[in-house]
Amino acid sequence: MLKRYIMITSLLLGGGMAMAQSDYTGRVGVEQSVQKSKEEIKIHLDISLDNLNMKSRHSLILTPVLRSKNGEITKELSPVVVNGKYRQKAYLRDVSLNGESHECYDVIRRSNGNPQRVSYDVSLPYEKWMRGAVLMLHEEVLGCATCELGEDTRTLDGNILPVRSIREPVYTAAFSVPEAEEVKRRDEQCELYLSYAVGKSDVVPALGNNGNEIRKLQDMVDRVRRNSDLTLTGFRINGYASPEGNFKSNMDLSERRSKALAEYFRRTNGWKSELFKTTWSGEDWEGLAKAVEISSLKNRDKVLSIIKEENNPDARDAGIRSIDGGVTYNILLKEFYPRLRRSFCVVDFTVRAYTPEEAKRLIKENPKLLSLKEMYGVANSYSKGSAECNEAYLISQKLYPKNPDAATNAAAVLLEQGKYGDAKAMLEGVEQTGTVCNALGIVYAKEKDYDKAASCFTQASRKGCKEADENGKALKKFMEELKKNDY
Repeated sequence: MLKRYIMITSLLLGGGMAMAQSDYTGRVGVEQSVQKSKEEIKIHLDISLDNLNMKSRHSLILTPVLRSKNGEITKELSPVVVNGKYRQKAYLRDVSLNGESHECYDVIRRSNGNPQRVSYDVSLPYEKWMRGAVLMLHEEVLGCATCELGEDTRTLDGNILPVRSIREPVYTAAFSVPEAEEVKRRDEQCELYLSYAVGKSDVVPALGNNGNEIRKLQDMVDRVRRNSDLTLTGFRINGYASPEGNFKSNMDLSERRSKALAEYFRRTNGWKSELFKTTWSGEDWEGLAKAVEISSLKNRDKVLSIIKEENNPDARDAGIRSIDGGVTYNILLKEFYPRLRRSFCVVDFTVRAYTPEEAKRLIKENPKLLSLKEMYGVANSYSKGSAECNEAYLISQKLYPKNPDAATNAAAVLLEQGKYGDAKAMLEGVEQTGTVCNALGIVYAKEKDYDKAASCFTQASRKGCKEADENGKALKKFMEELKKNDY
């Protein structure tokens, strides 16, 4: 910056001065003020030289320096040069011969013993890194070109444009009151893998493992009947067949086996036929594809490709038979197809309503019997934010993962615990009601995605969520503060 000034004055003064370093550090007083507009900052320094005594052949170069808050960016401003008597004469002689240099803000002679001040004003284009930067003063003492007598950098008082502490709003999560179930309908499910004589549909308990398979459904039914809180309302049985053979024949076979299983249970338990509803799905290609997908079958990809690309069931069967001369088909026939010959059984029942005290017990023992409204009542019987209250909300969401009320209340717990990712995943998988949108707004705000947060609060407000009104206003004010302070 000052190369031309230093070279000229050193030539005029001559080199090789032998003198001890003069200590000028801290003798210069500086008062600062900084103002910011939208596009620039204005820096004013009131530099006092009152306590400075300059050697006649010395120069003191005062360079203001801006340094970013993190120290990664520095910017030197135009320096002020304070000369001793002979050094100033050399400078003026150079100006007379070569014209004035514009590299310095000012070059002045120090009048030792007298009050002397320099008014320093500079404007700079504003950049975001300047927010919270510090203003420093670099002081360098020169005697001649080969006599650099010392330098020092000191931080002036205070940061320029200090970073304001902007407190993020405290957002309010809305809790949702679930609607009561008029009738609490529940069910128990199981799958039976029965063995049949080839082409037959009769249920023979003594055949293969049929006795144990039949016992699964019977035990499930007995558990329902033994519980006085439950009223059995019906059975649903859907039959499936494996894909070998003719498609139409297998559809008929799955129908006959479904009806035969229903009749067996009706007869052995003395129930009315009206309690049973039977359906049939024929060949279980979907079940086969899932089983092959997770297997280590050698020709797995070929089998899956045939299932996916061939729409005709009988053509699929023929295609699989043709792979490697039937080796793969025989493996499927022995290891995969038996699990496809299944009956999906559902026992339907209703559950009586429970008192709050009964619900408190059941939420730990058998929460499936409770309605969402009953679990909400359990949660609110405890103080808000307590472990028992939070546990009840989380249990209800686990049992009703697609219910927006359950998701809203459980998400409020997770938000309070700082588990924003878990809350987000929970909320995105349900209907976007007002309370759900409000909770998602809080998640996005915590993730600093303020535009998405604002959008969610707006949607929630339109859907009648009062908490979202206040959250949206608080976020808007917060965003304005961030913009104002260049965050």
